[in-house]
Amino acid sequence: MRTNFKLPKVRNYKRSFIEIAYIGSPKRERVYNGSIIGLHIYPNRQKGTERLRQLEILRNELTTCMMKGWKPSDGKYERVQDNVLISVLNSVLLRIKQSYGRQHIDSLNLTLGRFKKFLTSKQMTVSALTLDHIRSFLDTFDSPSKYNRNRKHLSILLNKANIHLITPKSIPKLKERKEIPTPFTEDELITLLDWLKIEDYELYLCVKIMYFTLLRPHQEIRKLKILYITQTHISVPKGFTKNGKGRKIPINKELADELLSFTYNVPGTLNLWSQMPKHYDRNYFLQKWKRLKPIMLEKNIVKDNQKLYSVRHSAAVALYNKTQNLQLVSTVMDHSSIRITMDYLKTLNVHMDNLKIEDMPTL
Repeated sequence: MRTNFKLPKVRNYKRSFIEIAYIGSPKRERVYNGSIIGLHIYPNRQKGTERLRQLEILRNELTTCMMKGWKPSDGKYERVQDNVLISVLNSVLLRIKQSYGRQHIDSLNLTLGRFKKFLTSKQMTVSALTLDHIRSFLDTFDSPSKYNRNRKHLSILLNKANIHLITPKSIPKLKERKEIPTPFTEDELITLLDWLKIEDYELYLCVKIMYFTLLRPHQEIRKLKILYITQTHISVPKGFTKNGKGRKIPINKELADELLSFTYNVPGTLNLWSQMPKHYDRNYFLQKWKRLKPIMLEKNIVKDNQKLYSVRHSAAVALYNKTQNLQLVSTVMDHSSIRITMDYLKTLNVHMDNLKIEDMPTL
């Protein structure tokens, strides 16, 4: 198709823009953000590679609009519902990136990536998307929890794009069968640690950190850098925790000595486990646990419904039984509310009605 404009160019200066030139004309037009084409793309609010990435997206979106006969001097581009679905969802994810935590964005990005692979046509328009497409996509997940998780993430992306197809009636959640986890007793935990110390020292340290700090293994423990560990504390910076807030947790001398010995002569800026700048994959400790689980079952070290995360459950139970302080448990568990902690402990069959005569008011 012949056009009367040259391919838009990225001009990355202190204030970056997309430059549009026209064939046979000295006229130049500058576009600084995506508002003129109805997209929330603001490169100049970003820095470094993220700015360049958004400039590239903006250039591609501008080119698409201009191929349809529009130009910036015409005013705001009137978007219709025939936009390419993937392009719309990509723009949505870019728009909400600053409003959500890193982990939430990663989860949304993962679901979007799966949805892209599922779609048979990469050029499917928004108006062509039906409930059958969404149902077929969600049916590819083999468990209710995965189904519901991806349903939730896809629903967020579609709703932000004003595509309101997923509702409680149109695509209801699947009922999840919640397996009641069995916490480790103190003796069971000692047996587990003694065995892991010989079989897999990294998993041994992970379990020990989880029990003594209640940090999450797949999110916070996995991403620990050596410099976050001192003789008295483990510090987790902002953005590494589930709620995005930083944490500082005291640790005992035995654990501190083991960790510092494990990382002796290794630069503090490196990851605790990989001992490289980059941390391991999210499932690193989970895969280690799964590999050893059949052996541990055979040796009666763990029960069938005891998982790696059961160590954290055990720590929560032990902390509550020791202190009877629900607020303290909620803070250490990094829960957003006490209600979550109460439900959590009830699931673990912890009784919170241990009221004694000594607890009653006196005069």
